Amino acid sequence: MRNDPYRLIGEKIKILRERQGETQSDLARLLGYEAATIGRYETGDRKITIPDLEKIADHYGVPVAYFLGRDTEEDRNAAQLKRLADQAEGFREEIARLAGEVTPYHGDWVWLPLIGQVPAGYPEWQDEDETDIFYPCAAEQIRDGKGAYALRVKGNSMLNCGISDGDIIFVDSKSQAMPGDVIVARKGDEAVLRIYKEDSKGPYLQAGNEGYPILRLKEAEILGVVMGSYRRKPRLAPE
Repeated sequence: MRNDPYRLIGEKIKILRERQGETQSDLARLLGYEAATIGRYETGDRKITIPDLEKIADHYGVPVAYFLGRDTEEDRNAAQLKRLADQAEGFREEIARLAGEVTPYHGDWVWLPLIGQVPAGYPEWQDEDETDIFYPCAAEQIRDGKGAYALRVKGNSMLNCGISDGDIIFVDSKSQAMPGDVIVARKGDEAVLRIYKEDSKGPYLQAGNEGYPILRLKEAEILGVVMGSYRRKPRLAPE
């Protein structure tokens, strides 16, 4: 029986998730993955990244040290206070949105240029220097802000992954795709949104919904990994 730290971390993630009454799909939407990825995290078959572990810890209001069995009562209290503060901030932003206000810029956000839509004709994409529409993305969602951008989703091929028509997605072009990741790929002169998977024949791309053909990587080029999404109003880039 395996006794590695990733399996132990996965067991604790599962305990927290089930205690909260959430499914693997619920947690997958938080991280921007498909449910199968959460399943691999929980069994320890996929090594969880520090940013993902921090998101899960914040979501359930526990310190990261909890997953290693090293948390103290002080750590737990601090984590709960942070969770409550984050919830309060979320309520404030939702009230502002309903009131028609624009979410103010925070220094810990990265502003990503909206350069086009997906799936859509690749030639329709703009150079990021030519757009004045930017979307705020939490800095921890993007591993490299210099290689990131935003796209508007067009179509319903990824509804089962929690990505709907009209959503804004954040794409990191410098992040390496792993099985289960949602990615943007180029097929000819079109861009498509798909899930990156692997089988005995090698890597392939699959839509979130049925009725869409599988693409092999020899037919498409990966442009970036989707690290998050957004459903609020855009604004001009901060001064």
